[in-house]
Amino acid sequence: MPYSFARIGIEPSRLFSRDQMPPAPHAERYAAGTYTWHFFDSARANRARPHPRLGATDVEYRFNRLGYRAPEFPDAADTDDRVSLVCIGSSGLFGAGLPESETLPAQAASLLETRLGRSVRYWNLGSGGTGADYVTRMLFSAIPVLAPDLLLITTFPFNRREFINEQGHIFSGYGSPNWHQRFTNPEQWRLDTVCSNISNAYTDSVNFMTNFKVWEHLCDSAKLPWVFTTEAYSQQLDELLPLMTDPRRSIAPGIHALIDHYRGTPATGLARDMLHAGSEPTARLAADMVNALFQIYPQSMAALRQTDQHNQST
Repeated sequence: MPYSFARIGIEPSRLFSRDQMPPAPHAERYAAGTYTWHFFDSARANRARPHPRLGATDVEYRFNRLGYRAPEFPDAADTDDRVSLVCIGSSGLFGAGLPESETLPAQAASLLETRLGRSVRYWNLGSGGTGADYVTRMLFSAIPVLAPDLLLITTFPFNRREFINEQGHIFSGYGSPNWHQRFTNPEQWRLDTVCSNISNAYTDSVNFMTNFKVWEHLCDSAKLPWVFTTEAYSQQLDELLPLMTDPRRSIAPGIHALIDHYRGTPATGLARDMLHAGSEPTARLAADMVNALFQIYPQSMAALRQTDQHNQST
């Protein structure tokens, strides 16, 4: 039976709201609270392949009411004057298998605080298994509701599509259906089968680029400094770079390449699930993305620093 957001009091129309943040795709499965394990980062997997540094009590996932690994979202009366950093992406940005302080949003916020001399509040809107469709849908809400000063995006660009059924449940479809889902989650299996039928090198590139041009329009119209990286290998996007308004926004080499590079030092190279990026590659990616913001948007970054200096002088 499909899940329904009615269980947590959310109407399907909220999935595209410009007035309120929509729920995370897996909000129905994770009520607000703190969890020790999450999806691939499971106790069973950890027992079978222990991490050399992160044990059973070293990672916590704190979810807000809408299912994000973030504090509760502000209401319309919010007057927080910290720099606001919004991060949207898949499991690598979410921080699968990582303590909160080692996630990409947390590390990027720390670097920004040092370089801007201001406090930074970050919103982690990562959700594992999502792709470019998810980023687009989230931007329609995140930009007007959270009013970010800066934006970081990670995305898996290929063979993932987002579907929403009549009950308002969000499905992240993959191009490789698992046979056991036919019995345990038949609706997910049907949508994954659809993805496998429509996914190929051409349609995947078109789907990604269509979404990407929407990102450009929404972010640039809002005068929002932003960069992105792929949760695959950046060279897979090389042929698409000429179609981007500013190819410098694509941060190489991609998360998969970083995982490969640091795999030999799993204590810091891999997350607790022994699959996702660990603290070291995540720190390198955070630094590369923050550096790119300063290189591509020098005036905007200087203005953020000057805003705080003005507030202190007055």
